[in-house]
Amino acid sequence: MKVQDIKGRVWAFVLYPDSCLDYLDMIKYLERLRLPMAISPLHQPSKNKDKDENEEKKDHFHVMMYFDGQKQIKDLQKLMDFGTSQFNRQYYNWDLLVDKKNINGKKAKYPHFIKVNSISCYFRYLIHLDQPKKQQFKGYKLNNFVSDDLEKYNTIVLLNGFNEKDYLYRCSTSPQEQLIDLVEEYSFNTINELMRYLIKSKNHFLENYISKNMFYVKSFLLPDLFTFNSEVKEKTYKINKDLEKSLTTT
Repeated sequence: MKVQDIKGRVWAFVLYPDSCLDYLDMIKYLERLRLPMAISPLHQPSKNKDKDENEEKKDHFHVMMYFDGQKQIKDLQKLMDFGTSQFNRQYYNWDLLVDKKNINGKKAKYPHFIKVNSISCYFRYLIHLDQPKKQQFKGYKLNNFVSDDLEKYNTIVLLNGFNEKDYLYRCSTSPQEQLIDLVEEYSFNTINELMRYLIKSKNHFLENYISKNMFYVKSFLLPDLFTFNSEVKEKTYKINKDLEKSLTTT
């Protein structure tokens, strides 16, 4: 399979700090993409215990972002819109911002996107938990906001509601299993109750899954949620009829 054809819901890429005006600007820009993402503290290869003196590596951030649906590299390139908008040209040097490596060894116009196969493992890599010879981040923080440029040295920034445990569950569990788990956990009796919960909890992935696979969900996956309404209607109709009959006989 060609790299361009690979699909995934979680992707990562590298950002270089010398391409941005400052750290806070970088965070604000990424936040505007309105995607759940996690940004590593500043990785400084010069602090690695196993550094190769013959290899020069620049300071950098790792960015992991999550999508509700499957995405290909061309979708990511279109979304990020690198180097084309006036905002981008004004505030960022995109020649420095992205990793210039390409699979074919040629210069790349876009970042070298990497498909993340395990959110949990990549999340640990953001602070080198399993790489003791690399720069270590003792006493690191998890933050959903940034107030000081110094926070880039010891903070994993979680943007737009990124929750490692939640997204790990979503990626490792099929939508069918997720729906069954939800119905069992919250004892939903009707499809209306389930849909209201999904809308209020902003679980757009499952909401879209139901709307696109309504026949399957209704016929095979969760038929009880659809029959409940008709049964209640029947019972209510019968009660009303009995009540009406008793009133006419008295």
